[in-house]
Amino acid sequence: MEFDAKKLLDHKALKEKGMGFQQEFRKFLFQGNALSLAIGVIIGGAFGGFVSKVNADLIMPVINLFLPNGSWRTAGITIGHVPKVNPTTFKPILDPKTHEVIMTPVKLLIGDLANTFLTLIITGFVCFIIIKLLVKAPPPAPPAPPPPPTKSCPFCLETIPAGATKCKSCCSQQPATT
Repeated sequence: MEFDAKKLLDHKALKEKGMGFQQEFRKFLFQGNALSLAIGVIIGGAFGGFVSKVNADLIMPVINLFLPNGSWRTAGITIGHVPKVNPTTFKPILDPKTHEVIMTPVKLLIGDLANTFLTLIITGFVCFIIIKLLVKAPPPAPPAPPPPPTKSCPFCLETIPAGATKCKSCCSQQPATT
């Protein structure tokens, strides 16, 4: 079978199928799943931005009080030093007073990483709370009522209610139940 683009895009053929491209695309867009997913992504992005700002503007400044230099974005662990280099000549820069190479610290920046981690924890916690509040499990269904007690007729073996005094099938007198 050959691929024929003209046949595929033929408006008459599409109308014969009962649905034009626009109607099919509109149906896809406004089906519950696609629209719900799009709205969820938009709201999730806005929520993520909000939590990031709360974390950066409210929580991390409090943490700054406990950091030695007071800046959580630059807080880190120094793991070594490298020479400071002139970007045009690529030669080490010397201190004008001592004529020694100026060294720049190499840091593992844990402050910004901590901010990202805190944002993740807060976002996860708030999502957990929202889901717990909004999506409550339905209460368990009440147990089915027990079936009415029955007994077998000793003459015809038909099932009859336990309190019956006569069998509905053979009309025999039933012994009294206690």
